[in-house]
Amino acid sequence: MIHITQYLDIYRDDVISLILKVYEKDLGLVGYERPDIYKIDELYKYPKSNFWVMLDNEKVIGTVAVLEHTPEIAFLKRMVLQKDYRKRGLGKQLLDTAIDFAKKCGYKKLYAGTVEKNPNAISFYKHLGFTLCDDVPIGITADSNSICLEKELESLAK
Repeated sequence: MIHITQYLDIYRDDVISLILKVYEKDLGLVGYERPDIYKIDELYKYPKSNFWVMLDNEKVIGTVAVLEHTPEIAFLKRMVLQKDYRKRGLGKQLLDTAIDFAKKCGYKKLYAGTVEKNPNAISFYKHLGFTLCDDVPIGITADSNSICLEKELESLAK
């Protein structure tokens, strides 16, 4: 059974392995530091940030995170889905989890970063309401070859 749950330290090694596999092996994005994946508990602290894992019978197959940037802006981080689980609506489930959380936190805008050589991610984000952005916030993209997308959010905060 496939489901999404909040990150727990028991998933640490599997999360790191999945993220590195997707970025480095599947996308060829080597030579980038990814220090956040080694301190998820420290960086993605609830209630303004969060990190989720998607599990298939307790096997980590996907991740997504929301990281507070300012009180009104959040970054979508570590949106990763194992290759053989793509094109089944599971990426949308991960993204919906992050967007719902961001709305509940009262963020007005959610930024996502990816790279030019990942046209599937760019298309995925655009299909789900993200647009390319001109004003790129510091820290959302890895380098000058990165693409930044944004989505305006309607707050659900009470």
